[in-house]
Parts: sequence; structure tokens; C-alpha cells
Amino acid sequence: MQYNTNRMANRTGFTVIELVVAMAITGLLMALLFPAVQSVRASSHRVTCSSHLKQMMLAQHNYLSTYGTFAGNYPFYTWQRRILPYLEDSGHVITQGTLRMRVVPLYICPVDSESLGSWPIRMSYQENHGAGGTGREGFAKEDDRLRPHEITDGLSNTAAIAERLAPPRLFDHGFQGWPNHRDMWHRRVRYTDYVSDDLAAIVNDCRNQGISSPPGLWYPETFYTHVMPPNGNSCSNGSFAGLETRPFAAAPSSLHSGGVNLAMADGAVRFVANSIDLPVWWALGTRAGGESMSSEF
Repeated sequence: MQYNTNRMANRTGFTVIELVVAMAITGLLMALLFPAVQSVRASSHRVTCSSHLKQMMLAQHNYLSTYGTFAGNYPFYTWQRRILPYLEDSGHVITQGTLRMRVVPLYICPVDSESLGSWPIRMSYQENHGAGGTGREGFAKEDDRLRPHEITDGLSNTAAIAERLAPPRLFDHGFQGWPNHRDMWHRRVRYTDYVSDDLAAIVNDCRNQGISSPPGLWYPETFYTHVMPPNGNSCSNGSFAGLETRPFAAAPSSLHSGGVNLAMADGAVRFVANSIDLPVWWALGTRAGGESMSSEF
């Protein structure tokens, strides 16, 4: 019997060494591309949240054109509810047990796993209550409507709405599950005993003396304040009682890398770094503080 040696010599295929080299190159390419894909995804999420804020502020200005004031929180209505007719997507009503709530996709940041898009608590964005401990001097004007002429610092120098992670959902995590949940750090409120009008002292105390609240004691803020910088600790002074009348640092927060999206009263949206100069951050929190903006942000 004769074998066709030429046919065997011409046979093509991978050797073991070639296969190993090909797998190594593929693995290297995947290792190089995966961070890039993750970065693109993170950037896309950040842009989406920025777009949501722009649409909310456009709705605020359309409300302003109709009523002569910005939509505020006054009896029985929140600003989130008042701007619904001016949003392109005002969501839909869902029923959970005996609870009926409106879910608005624009009120959800894609990286905020706890947000349901329902207001005033279960959403990813909150209104500026000022730089002072008790707020009220920011874009929010409790039980009243804010008019542009009252923003004497200028619309472009006054913060309106920022990202703030929604508080955790009890029945999804349980009390014991919250402390270890991957993105709970910026949702926690810390106790401090220090009560002062000195913002620098409040910041120092919140950073260094705040004791993390035990599981189950979470305050569902419906606002944020310009006391602590973005993604800083949130602190009460002593207890949760009377938070609306005492200094309270409710820092804006997000799961974006390095900062949060912030909408100004003129409708512009900026990404603000966690490392922003504190006096600039405090100045952005007031509508009529008369502060000098010493640097860009």
C-alpha cells in the first residue's frame, strides 16, 4: 500500500505552540479592551444623568414661563410633581400592594440601583437647600415659589438640582444586608454632636467625628445641601429629630467616578469634582449670598 505523502505534507492547521500564542494574544487584547469598554459605559451613564438634569431644568424654565416662578415645594405638591407636564416622558403610575406611585424614567440615574424614579424620595436627583446648616437659602424656597429676581447671585452661579443616591430599600436588603451592600457608603447618615454656623467646623466634624448610623436608621432626605463636598459624608447633629430646623449636611452623591452632575439655575449642567474648593462649593449653594467666586469649578 502506498501513501500520498504530498497530501499529508500539504495539510494545514494550528500547532500547539501557535494555538497557545493565539490564545495569549486574544487574552491580552481582551485585557486591554475591557477597561476601555467599562470606561465608555461609565461615561455613557454620566452623560445620561446629565441629560436628565438638563431636561428637568428645561421643564423648570417652561414652568417659569407659564407661572412666573420656578416650581417649588409648597403644600401637597413637590417640584418633581409640578414639572411633570413639562417633561417629554412623565412616566407612568404603578401599583405595589396598596401603594400607587408614579415612576418617571428621567428621575432615575442608570448607576443608582436603589432608585425607582418616584418622588420625592425614590429618585436619583434632589434640590439644593443651601449652604447653611438649615438650608432655605438655596434654589429651594419652602412653601413658596422662587422668582428669578430673588436669585441675586445670578442664575449661572446658583446650584439648582444635583445627583443624590436614593436611600436603600428595606425589603430588598434587610437591615443586616445594608452595611455590606456595594454602593451604600454614600447613602449613610452619620451622627455628630457638633452644632455650629461655622461651615468649616461642620465639615471637619462630619469628616472626622461622624459615627455611622446603625443599620435601619436611615434618613430619606428629599433635598441636598452645600455643606459637605460631593460624595462626602452626610451628617446630622445629634439625632434625626428636627433635621429641618438644625444644621444638616446632606451631600450630593453618585456612583460616577470622581464627582456628581450638577444643574445650575440657568439650566446649564456641570460635572463637579469631589475635590472642588469648599468656599466655591458653599458659594454655589446660596442664591443671594453675595460671595465672590474666586475660582472656576
